Amino acid sequence: MLIINLFGQILVRMALNMMLDASVFRRSQMGKQLDEGSVQLPKVDQLPSSNVEMPYFFVGDEAFPLKPYLMRPYPGRQLTEQKSVFNYRLSRARCVIENSFGILASRWRVYRSPLLCSIKTTEAVVKATLCLHNYLKTEAPTTYVPPTLIDSLKDDGGTNRDGEWREIIQNDTNLTPIGRVGANISASATMALRDKLAEYLISDAGAVSWQMAYVNRGRF
Repeated sequence: MLIINLFGQILVRMALNMMLDASVFRRSQMGKQLDEGSVQLPKVDQLPSSNVEMPYFFVGDEAFPLKPYLMRPYPGRQLTEQKSVFNYRLSRARCVIENSFGILASRWRVYRSPLLCSIKTTEAVVKATLCLHNYLKTEAPTTYVPPTLIDSLKDDGGTNRDGEWREIIQNDTNLTPIGRVGANISASATMALRDKLAEYLISDAGAVSWQMAYVNRGRF
């Protein structure tokens, strides 16, 4: 499991095994400390152009539990407009994560098939490629990640243009998405926090011009 920042740099590698990401996160020292409130996260801050206060949070998919420090999509299909917008905007944020995995798999062929080596060697390979990934993202961004390699927005702002990494790794990547892991039970206070963020994202302060056109296509 990896934690990736908004620049596509990989900050944390938690495990190298067959456990699902949500299980790895829950059992990790960081996951436990986040639940205990002992991790020094940035203080609660106001959302842009508003007085709405929100804690800083990680972005996850449906496999992860909803937490004050971890936002996941609303479940279900028949969602309100507000919830659909929230899911769309969260998916836009998750594109950074998806692109980062795509860059890794397309630039480092070792990730396109199972690693036939010892755990110790596998650890070394993964650490080396992640360090090189971060270095090249910083020192040679346009060479390592040319604009056409990653997913991007078309001129209408809301439509994806698929990156070349999708074609490069098609049918031969060893990095596959995970499904939902059981039921995620969320406290009412945390659900209210997500609702507050969702409300902000449809307000004049938080909305983007293309979001409704994209949501109305029925994908969220």
